[in-house]
Amino acid sequence: MVCALVFATGAAAMMDQIVWQRYLARLLGGDASATAVVLAAFLGGLSLGYRAFGRLAQRVRNPYKAYALAEGFIGLWCLAFPALFAAVEQASAGLSLTPPWGLALQGLALAAVLVGPPTVCMGATAPLLTQALSRDVATSGAVHARVYGVNTAGAFLGAVAAGYVAVPELGLPGTLVLAASLNLLAAAWFALARDPVQAGTAASVAASASSGGRSLDEEGGPGAGPPSPSSPGRGLGFALMGLAFLNGFQSMGLENVLVRFVALSSGGSAYAFTMVVGMFVLAIAAGALLAGRFARLGTRAVWLNQMAIAALLLLLFPSLDTWPYWAHRLRLLFAPDLAGFWACQAAGFAALSLAAGGPALLIGAAVPLVFNRLRSDLATVGSLSGRILCANTVGNLTGSLAAGILLHPLLNNGQIYLLCAVLSLAGAWLAARELGPRTRLTTGLAALAALALIPAAPGYDAQRFMMGTFRLQMPLASSCVSPKTFFDEFHDGVERLFQEDGPEGTASVLRAPRQIWHSEQPLAVFVNGKSDSSTVADMSTLRLLAHIPALLAPSRGRSLVIGLGTGVTSGELARYADASSIETAEISSSVIKALPLFAAFTGGVHREPRHRLLHGDAFRILARSADQWDLIVSEPSNPWVLGVDALFSREFYRLADQCLAPGGVFAQWVHVHDASAQVLGTVISTLRERFPCVRVFMTQANDLLLLASREDLAPGVTAAGALWAASPGVRASLAEAGICSLEALLGREFPLPALTGPVQTLDKPMLHYIAGRNYFMGARVSERQLLSGAPLNAQGLLERYVSIRPEGRLERAEASAILSSAVDRRGEEATPLPLEKQLEERLETIMR
Repeated sequence: MVCALVFATGAAAMMDQIVWQRYLARLLGGDASATAVVLAAFLGGLSLGYRAFGRLAQRVRNPYKAYALAEGFIGLWCLAFPALFAAVEQASAGLSLTPPWGLALQGLALAAVLVGPPTVCMGATAPLLTQALSRDVATSGAVHARVYGVNTAGAFLGAVAAGYVAVPELGLPGTLVLAASLNLLAAAWFALARDPVQAGTAASVAASASSGGRSLDEEGGPGAGPPSPSSPGRGLGFALMGLAFLNGFQSMGLENVLVRFVALSSGGSAYAFTMVVGMFVLAIAAGALLAGRFARLGTRAVWLNQMAIAALLLLLFPSLDTWPYWAHRLRLLFAPDLAGFWACQAAGFAALSLAAGGPALLIGAAVPLVFNRLRSDLATVGSLSGRILCANTVGNLTGSLAAGILLHPLLNNGQIYLLCAVLSLAGAWLAARELGPRTRLTTGLAALAALALIPAAPGYDAQRFMMGTFRLQMPLASSCVSPKTFFDEFHDGVERLFQEDGPEGTASVLRAPRQIWHSEQPLAVFVNGKSDSSTVADMSTLRLLAHIPALLAPSRGRSLVIGLGTGVTSGELARYADASSIETAEISSSVIKALPLFAAFTGGVHREPRHRLLHGDAFRILARSADQWDLIVSEPSNPWVLGVDALFSREFYRLADQCLAPGGVFAQWVHVHDASAQVLGTVISTLRERFPCVRVFMTQANDLLLLASREDLAPGVTAAGALWAASPGVRASLAEAGICSLEALLGREFPLPALTGPVQTLDKPMLHYIAGRNYFMGARVSERQLLSGAPLNAQGLLERYVSIRPEGRLERAEASAILSSAVDRRGEEATPLPLEKQLEERLETIMR
């Protein structure tokens, strides 16, 4: 029962932390700086808890009762958390949270208030229960390993449950209630259980239940051997505490970089993140439990374990840049349906476990092995557990900040991975203190040799991650040949102009070969392997995202573009003489660095004095700004990309509405490809809940522009005609896209599709998970669903546009030009847009 409850509280703790991260991203932002602040609060509280409860374990008379109080507090805090968060969110509305120091200091204070108390209590498990269940020093090592391992195994279940089921089905508050139920169940049992010190047999019973009936000190079991190890010297104690710190640093550094490799190989969704975290946590749990079987081993076991970690990491290194190829091969094995999706997820987890599970397992064994060597007195085993886990968690915090943010200006993903191997060897060098000078010298030389590999990273080709193979839905001729042949074909003719593994992800700028249907070579920015903006494939959309709202809005004085991409939309807005200020919010520092490469397509907007870049999360920028904008243009990536679905939520649209000036217009880019009717219906329903007037334009075959406002923009058509006539730069730009008249531009409007869906909220973010499954299955909105809105008659919108002309009629040649504009010219043959037939019928009615 003890093991079952320790497992359950581990699951609850992981679910809590996943949910709290999402809540705090709403308050502080989801960029790298805000994530670092949240991690500091999480891991800092946990390390304080380990240290505090480690000291308490030496003094408390009944560790069970103390543990029950800690778990009960966590459960009650979880139940109250949504209300606590709402109160803190309201109270902190006046804080600027301006990076770097405002975000660091104010953000850390807010995060500490919200998650500090429960995370401190989460540090109670290992110290208190190790002290409670250890009957003597000889069995304490196995007890500590079992408590640590079982609790971590529960964290695996919590990560998988939250990532795949609880959050998408129950939402954030519902997931907290589920976790709180587990905490309160554990609190009730431990509060009512007999005092293990007085009972005398509680440890044996609990251990027997979890080990198939064998007691902890049965012959051949983990407690076998001498009654206690020799007391370590002070110097060895410091060395092994340093090893625990390095192990924590390495653990979070490796997990961070593996998340990036998997995201670059299979797509940056929450499913990829859950897969890596789940595998890593499960392997650490298995390693801790395995270490409990070798409680008799001393420092040599610690040293051998560290050397084995380094060896496995170095053996795996040459294969890292082939992962996109193997992910592509794996994807081809499964049918594009729901069963295939879940089978592919399971196969991906198994493949990742085989590839990286070995070093992760040994990393999990390190902390119990250090405990085995340092234990010397039964009265202090709880305190020792707390000190080791405190050092390890401080290492977790440092490693997460370093691998996630600080090291990226200096090292790429492959080099950070090699650094993790070097840290293993550094830990082995610390463990070699008792093994003689020769062992220590050899280990030190091995660490220096591995360190020398980092600058060159031999055998690692970062270019293989610049363009994601996960975008391939069909096999190439070389898909089943070899990684080298495959990448030669996949990258044929592609020129890399820029690539950086930045704190927020990997960004690349690529130039593809010139196509026969376009005079320019396509230039695109890729974020985590996915093309987010192209000067050919997306050019019509990028232009119209600026011009449709700008022409119809009462004013263009102040504009905000959310999502930089190639910078084309911001550059197009600069064509308006009355645009006094254009601001662009971008979360990725690497994408910002790449902006000058697109100068030929943006009009040199990076040098435009009216243009200002805002680096940070859009939520924080909107929530903390006192400014109001006449236009807000949102250009997010697809909602299946991790974190992007927040920009399609009720809360985001509320912020956007609050930041619009009177008469302001909000424009939303929606990708039709990879989106089902349910996804598009959810976006429309959520947007319409906040904005009563929503109009839809087809910018090109795969993209829609949703134009939202508080009031109908139809009266702005007359002013749009005057603005069109007075803006030669606007007319010239749109002529390049085949749009030669205002009627041709406005003729792309069609009735709002009769699609509905659940309203997307941050408390229940189902859109990301639906979109992720849709993307795998290749689901998309059909033409019938897209044109399911009420038909427009001869008195419809296009006729109203024509009526503003002085002659009040439309020439046949102009009608033909309008129809010609409803063609997508990205392919070798001109492709009619889905609305072309409807547009033709409307025009013929007007011509009559």
